[in-house]
Amino acid sequence: MWVHYKKFSPRHQSLHAVHRPIHGAYILSENQVMGSRGLRPDLVLRKGPKIYIVDFENRMTAFQAAAEEKRTKYEELRSEMAAQHVAEVAVVPFINGSLGAWDPDNDSFLRLICSRSYGKLFQKLCVSETIKFTRDIYIEHITGIRQTE
Repeated sequence: MWVHYKKFSPRHQSLHAVHRPIHGAYILSENQVMGSRGLRPDLVLRKGPKIYIVDFENRMTAFQAAAEEKRTKYEELRSEMAAQHVAEVAVVPFINGSLGAWDPDNDSFLRLICSRSYGKLFQKLCVSETIKFTRDIYIEHITGIRQTE
């Protein structure tokens, strides 16, 4: 599994590209080290008086366990940011299975930050990008031929 670890990163990073048109949100941080523990959330954005710490997850672990792991991991950073920005801060575990499974809890967050139509498009983009990179990992594993640059 670790042989293909470098392949997971582009799949994971491809999900970042689809967040760009989030209406009315200001990106505070994207994949940067933050807080006293040196955590690196995928995305920290502010929309109105709220700040969201978003960490994408695409491993095959159970969605609830992965979500709880993310909340626990980022709790200290959430507290620090709430004090620093004097804002309500929420940790958002954004979970997308490695074979394209979509966590329905993602939808409630998307409704907060973007239009319904973009939320549906965002879901399709996330799922298709994840499947694309998972397929590339599989083909390279079977054939030994690199699928992505």
